[in-house]
Amino acid sequence: MVCCSKLQTVASTDDYDTNTSPGTSETSYLDPLSKNRYDFKAFLWRNSFVLLTVAAVVIGFGLGFGLRFANMTDREIGFFTFPGELLMEMLQMLLLPLIVSSLITGISSIDMKACQKMGLHALCFYGVTTFMAVGTGIFVVSLIQPGKARNLISVSPVGQVKAMHTVDSFLDLMRNMFPPNLVIACFRTVTHFPLPFTQYKTVYSQSGVGNQTSEYDTVPMPGTAEGMNVLGLAVFCIAFGLILSHMENEAKPLKDFFSCLNKANMHLIWIVIW
Repeated sequence: MVCCSKLQTVASTDDYDTNTSPGTSETSYLDPLSKNRYDFKAFLWRNSFVLLTVAAVVIGFGLGFGLRFANMTDREIGFFTFPGELLMEMLQMLLLPLIVSSLITGISSIDMKACQKMGLHALCFYGVTTFMAVGTGIFVVSLIQPGKARNLISVSPVGQVKAMHTVDSFLDLMRNMFPPNLVIACFRTVTHFPLPFTQYKTVYSQSGVGNQTSEYDTVPMPGTAEGMNVLGLAVFCIAFGLILSHMENEAKPLKDFFSCLNKANMHLIWIVIW
């Protein structure tokens, strides 16, 4: 009994020491108002990026609608668009190293079996979402019929219309998946332009009289267009990452290099956005 009373006395004194501030006999406690203020500041700090983004969007919409009636010149409008142009150019500058480093780092750091399962799931997800998007688009177009007007103005085409077949577009997509030069793929894409030509034929009747006819057709001519070939770079980076994943320990220097490059790019993007 004596031991129990001593233990209770020690425990009570310990509780009293934890609830009192050193050098004073008054019990210290956290003010609820200051605690709520601290939580609010912490909330603002944690969500500062989202809040500032929403504020920037609201300010942008307000300035856009408000300055429509100011009759500003093109030079004055250019002053307002200049910061946005700088931001977009900086993000585009970091796009290429971000794609290369993130894809190679992500693919090379996962197991081959997990990669196969992930690829199968991604393929199924892509197929299902594409089917849903196409079905939704066809349904909405059939329902609301965009572009339909009451007073239609018929416009006759001037000259001959250059048609581009769907097969040519699909073949260009396959060509862009395997670019012949990775350096050129950073700023050019492969495309084919329809070149019109007229073919003349002579048709003879039963009486032997010839009648010359002309047929209009287009021939796809190879060429390049301005723009980054993201598809070709992505295919190369995925294949390169799979090879590094298969090499395991031998590819550790390259894995560390691309991982460090990816982290550096993320830090640069964070600086640019802020």
